[in-house]
Amino acid sequence: MNIKHKALPLLLFGVFGAANAGISSGTGGAIANILTNGDPIPTTATAGIDYNSTHVSTRDFAHVYAVSAGGSALAPGWSSDYPGAAQAGHPIFKMEIAYPTDGSKIARHEIVPRWEYVVSGVRWYAISVYIPSTWNFSQTPTIIGQLHTAQPSNITVSPPVRFEIFDHTLRLGLTASTQNSPAKQASSEQVIKLLDLTPASAIDRWHCFVARADWSPEPGKGSFKLWVNGTLTYQASQAFNAYVTAGGNYAKTGLYVPGLDNMPANQTIYTDYVYIGDEQTTSEQELTALTPCGH
Repeated sequence: MNIKHKALPLLLFGVFGAANAGISSGTGGAIANILTNGDPIPTTATAGIDYNSTHVSTRDFAHVYAVSAGGSALAPGWSSDYPGAAQAGHPIFKMEIAYPTDGSKIARHEIVPRWEYVVSGVRWYAISVYIPSTWNFSQTPTIIGQLHTAQPSNITVSPPVRFEIFDHTLRLGLTASTQNSPAKQASSEQVIKLLDLTPASAIDRWHCFVARADWSPEPGKGSFKLWVNGTLTYQASQAFNAYVTAGGNYAKTGLYVPGLDNMPANQTIYTDYVYIGDEQTTSEQELTALTPCGH
């Protein structure tokens, strides 16, 4: 599913947020129900975006999002009673993982905007996570949000952008490649410290990531900016930031633990909806206003 340089419908007014030019209601945002509303899920991206844009007040989870899960429950929790929901102003998701019993040492529980796959060009993303005091800090990196790339099933690559917790540090990971070989080895890799999670004030609170990506795997092209909790934290321009992909780039939020030893027996995090903007979005404030950090 490729949606390239497509002007998406505006987000409607109401409990689902104010309308902003460039903010898509068709590929992300709020839901009305976690359970099915009975309407069939469209089979194409165009039909899915059109449905979500015209059913903003009634659409359910499965029309807007898909679940990526392994070693965990398939459906996320969704409630106004979870920590952080009051600040968000609506129900939020509870994502949980447990050490797999099959020995794979891989666990994931993520939600993915169902219709958002973009090959190149400008895209804005807002991902928000609430880190609870029950978080099990460890020496195993745990990804809590990412901008990934769709590749053939026989190719495994690190996401171009990932937000991860390692020990008591919140980090940004960046990986990209200019190669179009079957292996698509990484041409560039970076890990950057974003926040120290040791202070008590860093836990039991929301952390909101707003990113502007001008996707490109070509040298001398592409750009990336990241705001964390409303502060510009990282930026790069005229720098490739993606892989060659026919499927496109897309957002995820939740939990993913790679196949490493010493991962915690279980982990829980709370996430908000994923918000998407196109090139008509003019500032990070438009996205931050939709997140719990903007309330």
